Order: sequence, then C-alpha cells, then structure tokens
Amino acid sequence: MSSDRVGPLEHYGPSRTVDRVLVLDILRGVAALCVVLMHGRSLFWVGLGPYAEAHPMDISPSSLLAYALAPLTFGAIGVSLLFVLSGYVIHRGSARMLGEGQGGFDTWSFYKRRFLRIYPTLLLALLVTVICDSVSREYMPASFFGDTSFWGLVSSGLALQGIVTDPYGSNTPLWSLAIEIQFYLVYPFALLIRGRVGMDEMMALAIVFSLLGAIVLHSQGITAFPQFYVAWWAGAYIADREAARRPLPQLWPWFAAAFLVMGCVTYAVKLCSLGIVLWAIGLAPVLAHLVQKDFGRIPAAPALTTLGRFSYTLYAVHFPLLVLASAVLFSGVKQTNIVWTLALTAVTVVACYGAYWLVERPSVRMLETMRR
Repeated sequence: MSSDRVGPLEHYGPSRTVDRVLVLDILRGVAALCVVLMHGRSLFWVGLGPYAEAHPMDISPSSLLAYALAPLTFGAIGVSLLFVLSGYVIHRGSARMLGEGQGGFDTWSFYKRRFLRIYPTLLLALLVTVICDSVSREYMPASFFGDTSFWGLVSSGLALQGIVTDPYGSNTPLWSLAIEIQFYLVYPFALLIRGRVGMDEMMALAIVFSLLGAIVLHSQGITAFPQFYVAWWAGAYIADREAARRPLPQLWPWFAAAFLVMGCVTYAVKLCSLGIVLWAIGLAPVLAHLVQKDFGRIPAAPALTTLGRFSYTLYAVHFPLLVLASAVLFSGVKQTNIVWTLALTAVTVVACYGAYWLVERPSVRMLETMRR
C-alpha cells in the first residue's frame, strides 16, 4: 500500500496552500494503525463477547479500555482508506494533464517506479514471514499458517495470492498488497479509457466493473482487483474532480455517512469484501474534504506523520511479527487483558520502523534521486 510522495495542494476553493505531504502522511498513518491494532486485538484478546460474559459489570480501567477499543472490530476500514489514497495520489498528476489537454504518459517509467517502490519492501515482508513463521509453527497449529509451500512464496511475490493460492504463511494482509499491484498493472489501460470518456463516465465504468468482478470471481473463489476496482478509482475520481475544479455537491456528508454505515453493516455480517468497497466509496468524499484542511497543529500530527511515512513497511511486515509474539509468549492462547494488545502492538510498530530504515527508506531515496 504505497504511493509516491507529492507536493503541496492548491485547492479549488479558498486561495491558500495546504501541505499535501503532511495531510496524506497523517491519513496513511491512521489507516495503517487501524489495521495493525485490529490484527493485534484479534490475535491477543479473547474478544468483546467472551470478555463481557466473564467480567459482567466490571468497570476497572482495563475493562473500560477494552470497551473503548470495540470500534477496532471495523479496523479493516484502514484498507479502504489506503486504496482510496493510492488511487488519488497515483492519478492526480494524470488528472491534471487530462484537464489541461496534455498527453505523454510514460508507461514504462510508471511501471519501473512502481516496481522500485513496491518490491524491496515486499521481498523484506516475505523474508520476515519465512523467518517468523519458522519459529511460530513450533507453538501454534500448522493450519493457522495457510500456504507455506515454495509455490505459495513465489505466488505472493508475483501478486497472485487470491488467484492461484492463499497469501504466504501467516502474512494474510498481503492479499490487499496483491490487489494494489494489480491496480498498478492495469492503470495505464484505465488511463487510456479515461482519456476517451468523462470523469463521471469513468467512475460509472469502475462501478460496473467491480459489480461484474464480484459476481464472476466471487463464485469461483477468486480474490482479485476487479472486485475492488471502484475502491481504488474512487480516489482517482476525487483527483479528477480536483483537477477540473469541481467541488463535491453539498449533500456529500450524507452520502459519505450512508456508505460508511452500510460498510459497517455488511462487514459485521461477514460480507467483508463488500464492506471494504462501501467504506471506500464513503471515504472518497471525506478525503476530498480532508486534503483541504491543515492538520499541522493537531497534537498527534508528528507521530501520525511518522507512521504515515513508514505505513507501507508497517502494513506489509506487522502481521508475522504479531503472530510470532502470540506464539512465543502465549502459544496462541488469547488473553483476557487487552493491555497486551497495546503493548505488543507498540513493540511491533517500533520493529517495523527499524525495518523501514533498512529497506523502504533507501528505495524511496532512490526514487527521489531518479526524479531529480
């Protein structure tokens, strides 16, 4: 889940400049943290129902904390936000060129930049998964780890998990990274279509494409980019409207709220893929609103900005580290004290930050040098 860094935003409304890098990094940090906390909560904690049954009427600090973290049940909304952010950032430059009647999209350069941005960290994630799982399997059932074959490893490296096999080992979050890579592969072709039709027509095509993908692929047990394409193009659509200086309709808050609620309902009844798509459609107008705001003065901005900068490493690497902690410390047995979730998640975030300096940051620096 990664995107190039971009410069300031001059928004189509008040004539002031917002630090786009800061806003997008904060949103990436929030999205990645939601996913990591959701996974930590599911691995280390017994769950709200069993906890409430075992601790009725308990108002201790740990119980209040457990109830306060109940919304993390919907932490997968972070995946939706990352899809929307990616579509917005990737398409923004092209949207501006389309609006100005320019052409000249360099497909080879795009693929090369995406490869250099994605694959060093993806290979690190697979290596970490191999190492962590080799230890974790000594303490937890083998069925927990999915496909641990060499073919599973190669398929995950080729972004084919969900199509020909499951994600490799314990690193199930890599399913969405495969979707992201597939989005990148088809983007030049989608851009060609977008150049021939209007922005509204392209958004309608993305909706139809996702509906057909869900109908055809879901029945075959396949998870691939067509089912989620509208989630990614929703961000691209916001970039199109921004380039055309077309503000959102005044009813957008109600529209966004409706889709966010529908996403929660469908996710709660285990229609997870549909929930992720509905959340993304609801988050797209929220993104259009937030990129016009100045978040630099909020107290948590520095921490969230830092999280955003290494959100890709955090997303790609965190789960096998969490599984390793659960296996070694608790043999996979879930705990009643939710403090373990926060403590071990914090340790994992620090470890991912170290991994970011080792691999992701040098690859980002390489791309910056290429651009200069």
